[in-house]
Amino acid sequence: MNPKFNNWWNDDNLTTDNPFKKDTPIFWAWEGWVAGVTAEREVPAVNPKKLDIYSYTIKLHPWGDAPEMGVVEIDPVELYGYYEARNGAEGGGLWFERSKDGALELVDYDGQVVLPKEVIAALRQSGVIVDESFE
Repeated sequence: MNPKFNNWWNDDNLTTDNPFKKDTPIFWAWEGWVAGVTAEREVPAVNPKKLDIYSYTIKLHPWGDAPEMGVVEIDPVELYGYYEARNGAEGGGLWFERSKDGALELVDYDGQVVLPKEVIAALRQSGVIVDESFE
């Protein structure tokens, strides 16, 4: 174990922005995640709901450029992204790996049972490898 994580465990240094009800299992899971990320990166972890821990340098518009339409954003360094539904509502997460030639390759997603075909098309059009199993 990382000594910084152990310090959190032993000293009960809790975050101030935990979005979950105190002392519930998800509350403690959140606290452990923040402590683990903080220890791993050696900088304070940021609430992922604020999306401040990623630098989304790839932005795609599967349903058009209108601001109310959903987007796809990808952080190619962290190999993570997300997509929004056509109406801008929450869609889900996207996880990537690098292929042998260095291209981004989609390896997993969450949020909906079926990844929207427009998101798949936008990813492929931008050069991301998307296996047929995601269709």
